[in-house]
Amino acid sequence: LNQKAQNEGTTPADAESVLLEFLQADDLQSVQLNTLKSQRLILVAAHYRKEVTNTVLWLSQFGVNCQCFKVTPYQAGAELFLNVEQIIPTPEASDFMIGMMAKEAEEKSASNEQRLSHRLRLEFWDQTLEAFSQSSCDLYNNISPGKDHWLAAGSGLSGMTFNLIFGKSEVRVEFSMARTQAEANKFVFNRLEAQKQEIERIFGAPLIWLRLPNRKACRIQYGESVDGYDKDNWSDIVAWLVEHMSRLETALRGPLEKIRPELKTADLNKGLPASM
Repeated sequence: LNQKAQNEGTTPADAESVLLEFLQADDLQSVQLNTLKSQRLILVAAHYRKEVTNTVLWLSQFGVNCQCFKVTPYQAGAELFLNVEQIIPTPEASDFMIGMMAKEAEEKSASNEQRLSHRLRLEFWDQTLEAFSQSSCDLYNNISPGKDHWLAAGSGLSGMTFNLIFGKSEVRVEFSMARTQAEANKFVFNRLEAQKQEIERIFGAPLIWLRLPNRKACRIQYGESVDGYDKDNWSDIVAWLVEHMSRLETALRGPLEKIRPELKTADLNKGLPASM
């Protein structure tokens, strides 16, 4: 406005008054300008240098709404024409770019959430292992905290582990039979299930027995619903895991000791020891 007034030799107009008139508002305090992600950058020129278009494309990747219009004037006799062509983004690419930006934002959000989950799990497992080290259960004495939602300890049988599971809405203790040979897993599961009543009596509660017939692995588990990502609950959750893993390991220790030599001599095609 000042430059225009200098060129015309007039008094500069008041910018606030001009804005209020344009926005049809009484005062600027009641006007919302530049609300979140509402800004747009529109460039109009006859020719664009490469550094300008590269900058516009770069800004577009960060959610800035940028458009470049190429204008070309024409004259036909006394008539003047102006051809306006949108070159960035092209009309055909607009929807694609919007979709790509939405996908990138979603992936970034998921990545940030995953990093948060990893930090939480490391912290939780560190606290859990400390509690196990002070308990009578020595399964996890040589285990380090990790970023996964599970923590495994050996059972004395290859490919079969005692697992602690820490989820956002549930924690579990489980015995997993996950050898590459499905028949071995089913063999051990069948042997344990045959002693189900006694195992559950020692454990102190009914267990969930998952034969998983369409998969190689089998699992025996016991869980509890929790708000796992609320750190205020961690002391109770850790105490629950220590108590119930101790009970599960105690309930399965005797049966597994008997199964170990049977498994070495088993005819796995029949699911029975070869000597029987």
